[in-house]
Amino acid sequence: MGELIVLIDPNDVNLTDLIHEVNIVKPTNLWVGCSTSSGEMVKDVFSRLSTPASLYPGNFDQVKKAHEYSEEIFISDPLFYRNPEIKPLFSEVIQFGNQHFFQKMKLMNYVLLHNNCSAAKILGIDEPHSNMEVVYALKNAEIHPTIYLEGGSRNHLHKATTRVELIRTIRSDYPEIRLIYGGGVSSKEDIHLLKDLEIDVLVSNHVHQKPNLLERYLNFFN
Repeated sequence: MGELIVLIDPNDVNLTDLIHEVNIVKPTNLWVGCSTSSGEMVKDVFSRLSTPASLYPGNFDQVKKAHEYSEEIFISDPLFYRNPEIKPLFSEVIQFGNQHFFQKMKLMNYVLLHNNCSAAKILGIDEPHSNMEVVYALKNAEIHPTIYLEGGSRNHLHKATTRVELIRTIRSDYPEIRLIYGGGVSSKEDIHLLKDLEIDVLVSNHVHQKPNLLERYLNFFN
């Protein structure tokens, strides 16, 4: 059975209201971070939380400023990137962390399935890769304990038949790996589909827009 992950993005709307709601309902899987926030912004969110949270950094400044406040640190290892100036975050943190840091660090393969999100611009991805390209790239990559599938911010997964087929293939190919799907999850159909596939669901934008929906999400998963 998949689990719910709540991501607090310091750059998104209704930040104070969402933090207030999180401190009331206390989700089990809480992440803080995004691709563009400063380390100080992420650190400030941690200081306002009354429940444990993990760091999902989008840049190295967030790692330096906020890593000591997090339970775990999820570092993305992108499967695809075309920007020649990009230096994957996981290669930077290897040179930074001490033993305590590495005990908290969790590497995960990051698979971008759509290009309508900020990560696509950072990675230099103009067009999404085909299902065959994704499957082939995974078979030739070092697979980490977690694979994160980024579906983009404005897509209804249950309507994207070819992407559902890809997710089913990845689930079948890596039955022991933790799979997380994030990006545009806001419908019951999407959540039912992912739960049935035993995939964890990351929500962020939708609960930022409507913080009062957080408890409903959690009740549904529990």
